[in-house]
Amino acid sequence: MTTPDNSQISAEVHEPDALTGDMTDQYFPENHPLVRANLAEILFSGLPVSQVAIIAGILGYILDEVRRMNIFQLLHPDVLVQFRELFSSSDAAQKDHVELRLVTRDNNMIHVEGSASTRITDGKPYLLRGIFRDVTQKKRLEAELLASEKRYKNIVNNAMDIIFTADLQGNFTFVNSVASDIIGYTEQELIGMNYLELVHPAYRQEVQNHYQRHMVTGMEDIRYRFLILTRSKEPVWVDQNTKLVRVDGKPSWVEGIARDVTEQVKAMEALRESETYLRAILVNISEAVITIDRNARIISANPAAEKIFGYSETEIEGRQLALLIPETPECRHVD
Repeated sequence: MTTPDNSQISAEVHEPDALTGDMTDQYFPENHPLVRANLAEILFSGLPVSQVAIIAGILGYILDEVRRMNIFQLLHPDVLVQFRELFSSSDAAQKDHVELRLVTRDNNMIHVEGSASTRITDGKPYLLRGIFRDVTQKKRLEAELLASEKRYKNIVNNAMDIIFTADLQGNFTFVNSVASDIIGYTEQELIGMNYLELVHPAYRQEVQNHYQRHMVTGMEDIRYRFLILTRSKEPVWVDQNTKLVRVDGKPSWVEGIARDVTEQVKAMEALRESETYLRAILVNISEAVITIDRNARIISANPAAEKIFGYSETEIEGRQLALLIPETPECRHVD
């Protein structure tokens, strides 16, 4: 058993008179044997004095104090109803797993779990025996883990990107809410679905080959862009980063992040179309067009410039503009 962490767990404790009076009257009949019995008779009947002393010490009491106390002075008020349900009926002879909260002498709360049995005589409980252990530290760690998981879930679900995990066959085992928002399937529908079901048919084999190749080599932060289809068959471009997770050196699952880059792809395509259009104009006009950098070095020249000045584009690329247009007071390059 461990000593409770007083800085983490605390509880309000009623005065003994209140516990044995108002509380017990509220939850147990006045003549109930559990009310009349003292702590040692109920929890520690048949135990050596040394064991009673150990239990008393965990709760912060000395042995003589424990022997004079009523059990309800140790039960946290919130578990009184639970205690009644567990041990007050004739069918409560054996409970293999019991969790209770007890109050220590310095008004802190500890969690205990164990098993207990009630001896029944004439259809009524008259003796309670049990073995409990202090699990306060365990409960605190569970609470911290739950809080951490909640924070992690909030971060994952509020991210701008799809976050997922998949088994080694590519079946989703987890997706965040963003995946549902972008793809259109519910999170429940996506769990168990294979990633290839989302890939556009024109890219499916290419994507499968890509990931199978990297699965063999280890798949360390692999980035790949491909086209998927939403539930409504809308095309969406995604940039996907995936990583193979190993446990004890063996591949176990895949985790990944996918970003919707549809607008970016459309913008790049529009830019390429614009460049193609402008290049077609430059190639077909009869005027010479030469581009230079800020140091007056030639970057490019269109076919008309090649024809007018007699140099090919490769011959003049990187040369000074003065090669073609010598600087004179009348003709001078200005930044």
